[in-house]
Amino acid sequence: MVDPHLDQIKAADWTSIIKDNKSLRKLLQTYFLTEYTFFPAFQKDYFLQDMASGRKEYCSPLLVHAVLASACHGYSSTNHRSRFWNPETLGYRCLAEARRLWELEIGHAQLTTIQAAIVLAIVYDANGRDEEGRAYLAQAVAAAHAIQLFSPQKNGDDREFNCRAITAWALFGLQAVHSFHVFKAPLLSMPPSIPLPGQDKCYGDFVLRFPAAKGPVSVNYANTFRTLSEFRLIMNDVAAVFFSEMKNAPNSTVDRIKGFCIRLDSWYQTLPPDLKTREISFPWQLKLQ
Repeated sequence: MVDPHLDQIKAADWTSIIKDNKSLRKLLQTYFLTEYTFFPAFQKDYFLQDMASGRKEYCSPLLVHAVLASACHGYSSTNHRSRFWNPETLGYRCLAEARRLWELEIGHAQLTTIQAAIVLAIVYDANGRDEEGRAYLAQAVAAAHAIQLFSPQKNGDDREFNCRAITAWALFGLQAVHSFHVFKAPLLSMPPSIPLPGQDKCYGDFVLRFPAAKGPVSVNYANTFRTLSEFRLIMNDVAAVFFSEMKNAPNSTVDRIKGFCIRLDSWYQTLPPDLKTREISFPWQLKLQ
């Protein structure tokens, strides 16, 4: 992953757990290439820019440690990364610090806190502790309502709009995936009213370097984010229909299933060209098929 801001990030500015800059940057790369691409929680570019400059508008120590805890799932250089219960592992220590910082921020609804809750939910779900993951999602939803995250943005700040829109749809998407897989009614019955950003550059592209390539290769991440959001909207509706306490009549159930099949087929048939079966090449794209 090629990003000029990544090379400027200093470990000492954000954490006392990781001492050297190289390890921190490698962990961040791991997170963005293994976790973030399929389960985004924030706008990547704004996060890295703030992390490099030391600003705390779109980055915070809580969010950083949540990201590091998530990164440890895919970081092969750390020992015993699957033993999330072991206090000696890097993942445990990052998660413990994230939880400590979370306790300090409870009651303060802000964007980075919501984003951290999304990442922490992913961490707990990956560790097989879905009840705790759902608890973080519920708190994220409550905080999102408190700051009207799902409502249309009124001011003209493009960065703020992009960040809020991406976070709103990321939260909606993750709670849909979580609810669907644990057979529970979704925490949000309707998608965000705030629309997704229209321009591709608003999502933050991924620039990758391959040994055989003449130079860095840019990957259009905007299509992936939009496509994931559309698919997870269908998942949310499925969970709302079949996992709520209301019972459906047999005829109604059949009709609803047919309706979802039509929607899923339409979603698949209208995939962007770069996400068609013959064109995909990255792991997060393969998961869409």
